[in-house]
Amino acid sequence: MAGVGARPAAEDEGLKAGATNSLAHRTAATIGSAIVKGDYKPGDTLPIEAEICMALGVGRNILREAVKILAGKGLLKTTRRVGTVVLPRTSWTLLDPDILNWSVEEADNAIDLLEEIAEVRAAVLPEMAALAASRAGSAVRGALDDAVDRLERANGDGDAREAAARLFHRRLLEASGNEIAASLGRSFELLAVVPDDLVEGAKLYRALAAAIAKGHPGSARTAAKRLIEAETPIVEEV
Repeated sequence: MAGVGARPAAEDEGLKAGATNSLAHRTAATIGSAIVKGDYKPGDTLPIEAEICMALGVGRNILREAVKILAGKGLLKTTRRVGTVVLPRTSWTLLDPDILNWSVEEADNAIDLLEEIAEVRAAVLPEMAALAASRAGSAVRGALDDAVDRLERANGDGDAREAAARLFHRRLLEASGNEIAASLGRSFELLAVVPDDLVEGAKLYRALAAAIAKGHPGSARTAAKRLIEAETPIVEEV
C-alpha cells in the first residue's frame, strides 16, 4: 500500500513539536506526512483500518488515536458509512508545527509554503517590532540582546547561527505582546537565517534589538524591514 506503508510508524522519529514519543503520535506522523506529501489527495478515503494496521504494525486503538490527532490538525474527517476522508488544504491548520515540518520536508511543497510565509512575515514582523518597542520591558530587551550575543558567538557554526536567529524571532514576537503574532513564531523561524557575512548580519539584528531597547517604534519598524530585505535573497534560494 502506497503512502502510509512507505514508512512504518515504529521507525518514525515522531512529531517534532515536543509531543510525547508514543506509538499513536508516531503513527500520526507517518500518516500525516503521507497526506502532506500528496500520497493521499483531498477527498481520498483512507484504506480500511485493518489494512493500515497491518501496514504499520499497530492496533486499532493506536490507529484511531492517530486519526484523532490528525483530525485535530484539520487533515482528516471520519464519517459513518464513508470512512476517514482527507480534507482540502484550506481546512488544514497550516501553521501547526508538525504540518510545517512535514511540508518543508517535501521539496514541491516547501518552496510555495516558504514564499507564502515570507509574504506574511514581511507584512507582520515590522509592525510587531514596533509594538515590541512600545511595550517591551527591560527583561525582554535583554533577552533580545542575548539572542544577538549568541549569534555573534556562533561564528562558522551554521546550526548555532540559525538557532540564535530563530530564538531572536521568537523573543521579538513574544515581546510584541500580541499572542496571535507570537503563534506565528514557528513559521517565521523557518525563514530565520543569517547572511553569509556574519558581521553584517549580526549588525542588522543588533540594530533591531537596539531600536526596541530604546523604545523607538519607528526605528524598530525600519530596522525590521532592513533585516527582511537582507534575508529575502537567501529565502529565494531555499
